[in-house]
Amino acid sequence: MKILYTGPCRPGSLTEARRKALIELGHNVVCLDSAPYHDINNYLLRKIQMHLLIGNGARLYNQDLIHLAKDTKPDLIYIDVGLHLLPHTVSELKSTEATLVHYTSEYFGFRKYLYRHFFKSVSLYDVHIITNPLVIPTLERKGAKKIVKTHFGYDPEIHRPAELSEQEKNEYNSDAVFVGHWEPTTEKLISALRSSGTDVKVWGPGWKKAKTLKDRRQIQPLYGGEYVKALSASKICLGILSCWNHNKTMSRTFEIPATGKFLLANRTDEHLSLFREGEEADFFSSEEELIEKARYYLNNKEKCEAIASAGYERCMSSGYSHKDRMNTVLNSI
Repeated sequence: MKILYTGPCRPGSLTEARRKALIELGHNVVCLDSAPYHDINNYLLRKIQMHLLIGNGARLYNQDLIHLAKDTKPDLIYIDVGLHLLPHTVSELKSTEATLVHYTSEYFGFRKYLYRHFFKSVSLYDVHIITNPLVIPTLERKGAKKIVKTHFGYDPEIHRPAELSEQEKNEYNSDAVFVGHWEPTTEKLISALRSSGTDVKVWGPGWKKAKTLKDRRQIQPLYGGEYVKALSASKICLGILSCWNHNKTMSRTFEIPATGKFLLANRTDEHLSLFREGEEADFFSSEEELIEKARYYLNNKEKCEAIASAGYERCMSSGYSHKDRMNTVLNSI
């Protein structure tokens, strides 16, 4: 099948992982990477374009996508988070008679202004692929024809057990690690863990806002191989869910076990359906339980490693990779 795929395909990103998965499944994939249209050197202009969904880059992206769709005549057009696509653009894509698919893992209640173009186009898409079930009522009210629920996944080329040099072990070693963006609730949990005596390293964007963390100005994002090294050097890998996005799972739900590491995450119905609690991963429902379980597993290395090993096997045997996810999605369309 010929697929026109578009989204911000930065190296190591989830969008790029899904694009690669389609190729691995044997499809002829034509890609329009949206990232260069939005990655403007001028900080102010970049912010204006990203938040107001206007600007020369956004205009060119819409224009080029229409031209590419008409030139390539794909069977399916897969749009990975099309916030910058105008309703007119979506209508033009629809006129090519390709099956029109939109994917999002977001929650529409956070930064709702970002979805103003998308909300006007919901009824034009043939299929909406989502990971967060909380968006289903909104999509249905706005005329969605078909909604397919999927999960995040892992990329076996990136998320796999890693051998670290002594220098890398020294750089990344910790009792526990969290890799992800800053949120107030996440900061509160990290701060509580540190206060309890657990050595927690943090990596990710936005942490300069974390007033309770003394190292907040030194915290930087990690991607790809460096991200995996940080997981691999830690005894416990924290899967703290985004409260802003109201997630029940996240990409780290699968990436952490796929690297052969121990996942300690928020207890949700979806997490419990994906990994057996206390056997393939472990979960917490409060700050106190997080501290208690972190302390327990740091003092029970063999139990921690056994759960990590079982979690890895669950990932390998249960179809949790991006390729598996995309295959299931395409079969559902």
